[in-house]
Amino acid sequence: MVNQEQNPPQQEQPFVAAKQVGFNLEDIILNPNNKVALLYPEHNNKDHFKCVFDFIYKCCLRKPFTKSSNMYKEYLTEFWYSAKALENSKVYFSTPTGGIYGEIGVNTFRNAIGTHYLPHSSEYVAPPSIDIVRLWFETIRYGEGVTTKGTLKKSLLPPRWRLLMAQVIQCLGGKTVGFDQITNKEAIILYSLANRININYANIFWEDIIIKLNKKHREKVVRYTRFLSLLMMHKMKEGYGDGELTIYPSQVFSVNK
Repeated sequence: MVNQEQNPPQQEQPFVAAKQVGFNLEDIILNPNNKVALLYPEHNNKDHFKCVFDFIYKCCLRKPFTKSSNMYKEYLTEFWYSAKALENSKVYFSTPTGGIYGEIGVNTFRNAIGTHYLPHSSEYVAPPSIDIVRLWFETIRYGEGVTTKGTLKKSLLPPRWRLLMAQVIQCLGGKTVGFDQITNKEAIILYSLANRININYANIFWEDIIIKLNKKHREKVVRYTRFLSLLMMHKMKEGYGDGELTIYPSQVFSVNK
């Protein structure tokens, strides 16, 4: 697969807020609920953890779901403050602290998060419809009847599925509503991972980032902190983490021996 994006040289632009930003840089919120797993011997799901742990370490999202990398407040807040979605599905951003700026697209994002798991983009399939996913929830012993419009809840899943769903929800990060509620996007990701459906995860996440950047009034909560940190690391290479930076706390998957 050809994943190299050819961009012409660009003149650096001043660090300014995107037009959708109605707050100061210091007002940006980094939600601490971004952990992949925080487990201890008395954890209620300890009997199911090893199974889920092994599954995630073999899935195509293992890099953003498991990589124990430092995430830095300055990089994330500067990206969220300055990022502008462009008409060609690219994003322009500027991070003065990291010394990088310019346009990036989905190919760079895919390489950064490690989801180029098929030889060619034509081999990916369309995401399943939420109707198909809802029917599947009934086959995995979901705790009540699944309606076409009702809210799916993590608490109604059996233990192993509940634990896996929790990792999907928290690894995407930035959620501002209750962690029991499962969005359609999260349900589709769970279904596709569990059934080895070769959807283009990078496209799904990138399109969602662009939607959030394009909102008339940008939210103060940074989304996809793990994914954006991997993107910053990919762009900065050896310079990632240089200087006096504020570490954004993060938990990752670990097995309690």
